Amino acid sequence: MTCRNGLRSDRKLIRYCSALDAGGDPIEMSSWINETKSERARLEGELKAVPTAQRISVAEIRSMIKGVGDLVRLVSEADPDDKAELYTHLGLKLT
Repeated sequence: MTCRNGLRSDRKLIRYCSALDAGGDPIEMSSWINETKSERARLEGELKAVPTAQRISVAEIRSMIKGVGDLVRLVSEADPDDKAELYTHLGLKLT
């Protein structure tokens, strides 16, 4: 999203400069350029605020898979009434 908007900002700035070269109103163009630069700065700030992805270790992945397996076993062995309550709580409808 942000990269696409960054490219869009570049295209806008190029068009505005071309319009200036073609004799466009410099005052009007400068306000458009300033708005585009402000939008770009805002988007770059949002991008910097996004946390970087963290790698998950092989041990963490194995632990997650084991945990899912344990949950599947628990649900499969659970009392039917407990399962019904769980499914209702999860918003599941079985057919």
